[in-house]
Formats: sequence, structure tokens, C-alpha cells
Amino acid sequence: MSLYLIALLAIAIAPGIAIAIYIWWRDKYEREPPITVAISSILGMFAIVPAIMLELTGEKIFGKMNGANLFSAGFHAFFIVGFSEEVCKLAALMIYAYRSREFNERIDGIVYAVMVSMGFATLENVFYAIDGGISTALMRMFLSVPAHATFGVIMGFFVGYGKENIVNAQSSKEKQAGVLTIFVGLFFASLFHGAYDFFLFIESIPLLAFGAVASLIVGIKLSLMAINHLSESSSDGRQWQ
Repeated sequence: MSLYLIALLAIAIAPGIAIAIYIWWRDKYEREPPITVAISSILGMFAIVPAIMLELTGEKIFGKMNGANLFSAGFHAFFIVGFSEEVCKLAALMIYAYRSREFNERIDGIVYAVMVSMGFATLENVFYAIDGGISTALMRMFLSVPAHATFGVIMGFFVGYGKENIVNAQSSKEKQAGVLTIFVGLFFASLFHGAYDFFLFIESIPLLAFGAVASLIVGIKLSLMAINHLSESSSDGRQWQ
């Protein structure tokens, strides 16, 4: 393996690992087991497969994106890419970490959702880096990978509340409210994902790509607020089970 390829892979992999470690560290009152965290990240990598299948199916049905057309760019950004990827991440989260006895606090929703997202984003990053080189890897280090992390935090915030409501539900209506909360998380994660991609997909308006940076900044601020809020609320040691 050449030195260039080693450096390229290091740049592609490092940001996802760094963000995952940071999120795991922020859960300071009851950190999640490394094995559960690792499996969640691996499932996030596997989630790329159905996401690609959904995106290819969407392109086959609705046609490929036209970056000069606002409607085409928006539809592909929000639905064919944003929703497809986030629903696959949610599925990866629900089939394992969500069902684990270790997922017993609200903040665990953020922890595991980000682990899934970082697994997804890191493998995706490797593909893009190999195809586009160092410049692509560096750009994605500061933009795309942190963006995927914010999508994970947003989704996980609602999944944590949703599971708490389901576990503590005293009626079917309360349980339904918990399920709805989880889908609200999917909605907002897809919304932020779509907004980020939309600004990148538009080719007809110069400098509009800076909108992606603006949406990322908003996502980071909201993510930090969510993490701080749930970090404080977990300090009382309350668990669901």
C-alpha cells in the first residue's frame, strides 16, 4: 500500500472516529459499552447498501438530478438522498442498539444514532476519497462528516425521548406518541440532510453552496444544545430499566 493511499484513508477515517469518541465521551455518567458502540457503527456501514438501492431506484423512477433545476435538485436532496439515507440509518439503529438493554437513557439515543451515522459517513467518505483524492477527503472532513453527525444527533435526540415514552407508556395512546416522536426525529434528520445537500446540488446560482455551510453551522449549534441538555438531564442517574 502506497504512502499516499495510507494518508488518504487516514484523512477519510479520522474525522468519523474523532466525532464518535467525542460523543461517547460526552455520555459521562454511564458510557455505553465499546462492543455495542462498535456494532452500531458497523451496522451504519451496512446501511449504505439499502440506501444506495433506494437512491438508484428513485433515480430510475424519477430520473437523474438536474442541478440547474431547483425542483429537481430539491426533490433529490430531500427525498431521494436525504430521506433514503436517514431512514436506512434509523433502521440500523432500531434493529440493534434501540433493542439493547444498554439503551436506557435519553442521551443514549444520541450516542447510538451518531455511532450509526459515523459508520455510514466513514465508509461513504472512503469511497469518495478514493474517487476524488486528497482535496475531496479534506473537504468532506470539515463538511460532510460533521454534517452526518448533526443528522445523527437530531435523530437520536427524538429517538431517546421516543423510547422513554414507549418504555414508560401506561396506555396505547402514550406508546403511539412515543413511536410518533421517533418518526419526528426521522423527519427532522431528513430535513436537515436535505437542506445541506440541496445547497450543494444547485448549479444554477453562484455561491449558493455556502448555504450548505450555513445549514451545517445551524445543525452543529442545535446538536450541541441537544447534547448539553441531555447530558445534564442524565446526571440524576435515572434509567428506564
